[in-house]
Amino acid sequence: MFDRRLRAFLMVFGAALGVIVLRLAQLQIVRADYYRARTQRSLLRKPEPLPFVRGSILDRTGE
Repeated sequence: MFDRRLRAFLMVFGAALGVIVLRLAQLQIVRADYYRARTQRSLLRKPEPLPFVRGSILDRTGE
């Protein structure tokens, strides 16, 4: 009984680990050019200044 459950657990765990490894391989090997180009676009973009409004500096009496 214990051997059967252990074997089932190891099979499910191995299958899940296999799915994760295949997904990582897809992202890092198959789609590497896509992510490299996307990174280059984000690194080469010039930052845009954010609009801001400065608040007033008040003392404890509100002046």
